[in-house]
Amino acid sequence: MRVLLSLFCLLLLTACAQFAPVPGGDNRVNTDHFAGPEDLITKLNQLEKGMTDMHVFELIGISVNDVTRMQRSEVVEALYSTSSFAGTEDPDRTQWFLHSLYGYSFKYTNLEKEHGFSTPIRLRTMEEGNDYRVVLVFQGGRLFEKPILTGGPVKRSSSQTFFDILSPSVALDAVR
Repeated sequence: MRVLLSLFCLLLLTACAQFAPVPGGDNRVNTDHFAGPEDLITKLNQLEKGMTDMHVFELIGISVNDVTRMQRSEVVEALYSTSSFAGTEDPDRTQWFLHSLYGYSFKYTNLEKEHGFSTPIRLRTMEEGNDYRVVLVFQGGRLFEKPILTGGPVKRSSSQTFFDILSPSVALDAVR
């Protein structure tokens, strides 16, 4: 009787695996500042090189408390796609220039997650929404160049088995 009941449960789970979504919550960052991704992009397009930092934050509707101050290497990487920059003409002048730059970054994330079973032992997670990162670089209190916007619409899926979740390394990490 137990074998038949177990077999029946296994067949039921297998049959319903594709159709058994479980709410997965959401991931929202700075969604209270923008009506949506279009609003974010519209506000960023209003920014012009040379605007004061106070005016920039006022136009996009966020404060310095809502952003992350970037390290100098992150600013250089955002501008030049490399974390080290060596000038060929005058190294002192290049160093002064790089030290005069500072930047802030913030995220706009609005992702919905849904979990479900793709097989009786494999958990599937679907994420859909928007995930943007904005970089604002300043020099002397003025916007150095137009904002740098990366990311965009997201539609991705990932899966893992219960064995991945219950692996010995996970158990050992939990004990530590």
